[in-house]
Formats: sequence, C-alpha cells, structure tokens
Amino acid sequence: MEKQNINSTVKQENLNWFQQLLHRNVDWKRTTSPVPYPGRRFLARVLDWTVYYLIWTYISMVHLRGQIIRSLLLLYLDSMVVMALMLILEPLMISFIGTTPGKAVIGLVLRTDNGKKLPLKDSYKRTFQVFAEGMGFNIIILNFINMARSRRNSAEGKALLWEQENSYAIKSTAVWRWAAAITASLFLLSSALPPIYDLAQFPLHRGEKISVEEYVENVNEMLYRSGSDSGYRLDTDGSWRDEDGDPVTSEGYTPPQHEMIVQNGNVVGVRLKIRISAPGRINGALDQKALVSAAFVAARPAVEMSDLSELSLLIAKIQEDYEAVIEGVKIMNTVSYSGYTVDGQYLYGEEDIEDRYYESNFEVILAE
Repeated sequence: MEKQNINSTVKQENLNWFQQLLHRNVDWKRTTSPVPYPGRRFLARVLDWTVYYLIWTYISMVHLRGQIIRSLLLLYLDSMVVMALMLILEPLMISFIGTTPGKAVIGLVLRTDNGKKLPLKDSYKRTFQVFAEGMGFNIIILNFINMARSRRNSAEGKALLWEQENSYAIKSTAVWRWAAAITASLFLLSSALPPIYDLAQFPLHRGEKISVEEYVENVNEMLYRSGSDSGYRLDTDGSWRDEDGDPVTSEGYTPPQHEMIVQNGNVVGVRLKIRISAPGRINGALDQKALVSAAFVAARPAVEMSDLSELSLLIAKIQEDYEAVIEGVKIMNTVSYSGYTVDGQYLYGEEDIEDRYYESNFEVILAE
C-alpha cells in the first residue's frame, strides 16, 4: 500500500488537541479500517480484560491482602492496575504468540504488513496507542468519549491510530464467535471469582497454634479488609480502642471485649459477652462474632470454605441458642432479650421501651 502523508488522509483541523498530541509524527498508511467490526473487537477486549482482572483480583485479594469490600475509589484504582497489566502482558502475547485470548476466540489476527509477528517494540507502541487514543488513559469521562469515537470511526470503516503499521485481519465473522467470547467471559468470572474470594476469607495467620499477637492482628486485618472505617483497633488485652488509643465506649452499645483464653502463650478460645440496649434494628453484634470466627476458627489449618459457610449460617442466628463443633473447634451461643421484637434475621426495639436489653454469650474454644 502506498504511503500517504497525514495531511492527505487526516485533516489537522478535524483533530482535537488530544488526537493531535497522539497523532503527531504518525506516518499514516491507510485511511480505511482493515477490520471494521467494532462489536467483535470490543468483545475481544472484554475477554482479555476479564483475564487481566482475574489475575489482579487474585494478587490483590490473596497475596496483597487487599480489602474484600471495595469502595468506588478502590474499584477505579483496580481498573488502573488492570490497565497496567494490559500494557505489560498484551504486547508480550502479541509479539511472542501473535494473539491474545480475546482475539483468538473472535478470530482476529495481528501481523506486520510482511505477515510476521509484531516486534516487541511495535507491540508495546500499538498497545499504548490503544490505551491512549482508544481508552483515554482510563480517565473517567475521557475514556467513554474516546471509546465511543473509536467505535463510531470503526463502524464507519475509518482506520484507527493503531491500525497504521500492522495488518489486522479477521478469520471469520461467524456468529458462534460472539457467543464463544461472551460465554468464555462469563465462565471465567463465575468459575474463578468465587474461589479467589473464598481464599480471601482466611486470616493472615493460620496454624495449630495462634499467639495472642497473631489473633489480634487477624482481627484487626479482617476488620480493615471488611471495609470498616470506624478506626477501632483491638488491643492485646482484648479491648477496643479508638484512633487516639482511648477505650471505645457508647451509651447504647460498646463493642464487646474479646476475652482470650490463653494457654502457654497461645489462644485456645475466645469469649464475647454482648449486651445491647439501643432502640431500632440491631444485628446482635454479628460483626463481632464474624471477626472471632474469621480470626480464630478460620485460622485452623483443617478449616475449609465449606466449614466457614456452615459457621456463617450458624452465627447469623442472633435470636437462638446453638452449639456445634467445626474441625475441632466448639462454638456455643446463648441468648436472652426483652423489649425487642423479631425483624427477619434482626431484632427491633421500640423507642418507648426503657428496660429493653439483648444479651448474648458467644464462645469458641478448642474441643477436648
């Protein structure tokens, strides 16, 4: 194909400042897109994004001990890291194997104009152009504008910035490739995400023996990972302190002390003595029971996710007494309350009842 000057293919006055910055010194070879199928290309990108997202989710949740409950800001930062993975991994795949998972399923082929795989330098250049021009650096609003413009131009058959220095082709436009890409993305998300989040439920310290310091660190880390912004931290004496180091107290409800049962420096059990008198809906300090379960019960090496699911159903019964043994740990709970009425899985206290109370004695201890 005869090389054309940018002025003859793209009018400079039709480019905004962003495009002028990116298109500077680009040697335009073609004005028509070799693969004008924006829908298929988008699905290929979605499948690739799914792979990168799962890789980062595994790293952040399991190895970096990131927050399990993600705020909007964290979700946006996650997307930036996924973009960084794309910038690193995609050029490597394009250069060494000539495709990506998404492109392979859709049937897209990337080669130089001579029919060879792209050199690594060109692969990185192409991926950066996709990231910058196609995705607007993942900057909110700008990314939607750029993706919409790229889709429109591709649908109209216009060549995009990253289509200038390589041959882009599609093997077939069979409908099954659409279905395969969508099915693959859904399958990966549904089959890989649950095990990743299951692994994230286990505490930092696990073993047959857990020291006081390790138990306390398990509690505080799981509190942070749950997305709590209370600023409370458990001390080694089992009491709660605020950001200034002062004891946490409240007129209606004070977080219960974690009474650790210690033998030879190791925690062999934990008790919670819960008392609540607040009006309105209460959950019976379910969060505290969950912290004990995560920090102590889940720390046992033999405990699996199925055991945690069973334990979760058990501690949700805030209105009932119960007793069970899970992998060598005995769980006991006794409840009494007055002035509260049942509200689904919760209890509700009316404002005009002065002597209402809710008491729960919750204990987990290594079975004899």
